[in-house]
Amino acid sequence: HIFLGDLDSMNDYQEGRWLRDQIGRRVSSSAQEFIPYLEATRIRFHLGPFVTSLSEDGDLLSQWRAYANGGRGTALGLSPEKLSIPIFQIDREQLSGYTALCNVIYDIDLQEALADAIASIINSIVSEMQGKYFPPETHPYIPCAAHINMNLHYIEPLFKNPAFREEKEWRIIRFPKSSLMNTWKAPSDVRLSDETEATTLRFRTTLDDIVPYFVFPEDNTLGRMIKGITLGPLNRMRDHPLALFLSKSGLSDYVIRRSSATLR
Repeated sequence: HIFLGDLDSMNDYQEGRWLRDQIGRRVSSSAQEFIPYLEATRIRFHLGPFVTSLSEDGDLLSQWRAYANGGRGTALGLSPEKLSIPIFQIDREQLSGYTALCNVIYDIDLQEALADAIASIINSIVSEMQGKYFPPETHPYIPCAAHINMNLHYIEPLFKNPAFREEKEWRIIRFPKSSLMNTWKAPSDVRLSDETEATTLRFRTTLDDIVPYFVFPEDNTLGRMIKGITLGPLNRMRDHPLALFLSKSGLSDYVIRRSSATLR
């Protein structure tokens, strides 16, 4: 299985925040009072999305070093056709409980244009509300911020710091049906409303955290999606035992090759 992990648990601490930070820098000084509402509603409403990272380049030295035990690991080549996942598109009827394939957007011009548009909306909201008093618990900023968060929830996994552009990343993203539940409840009250997700959501531990994840695919068809295996530049695995293992595991239509990186 492939693990689809919680976006907030990934090793780039700006995951899910990169676009938000771009927006925050573009909100006018007089509208900065809206940002805490945006943060508060995100924390209360946020579950997932859950992602796994893929790459167009299966033999990149920097990725061997960063993600494959210093070059000792392996890279699985997956067939896009056999993944049977739709390409991501904004469709409100599909997004909840939706799994999609998308390429990460590094284009800074596109990122800035989107951030400018969202910041402009926030500036307009604040301009309409300034000079008026509202009780904190019923402030109109709360539903406005929740609505913006609802949309950011679905698009923020697509955007990433351009410094990572050489990775040519694609993602499998799952948006749980329970993503929008318990918007205003305390963490101790959080429940998964969907019984299937409550059963299939799993957890793993790190040295100092608990990480929720889903598996993909949920059945045992991953082997049919593998079209190739690349052994890392410092991988010492022998071809014949690997081929026997893969054959016993039911894999047959694949190619084994070694990395072209001359790392020592």
